Amino acid sequence: MTFYNPKLDATIVCGLNPQQCHFDPTKLEGLVKAFKEVADIIS
Repeated sequence: MTFYNPKLDATIVCGLNPQQCHFDPTKLEGLVKAFKEVADIIS
């Protein structure tokens, strides 16, 4: 999930701690999605 905060003049990306994927592999998809969103923002 991403959103723009005009007060900070910043795009904020909400993700998860990568260590959580070790204990719950179903969270890997969310982590990959967060990294793709970051890649889209910085490219």
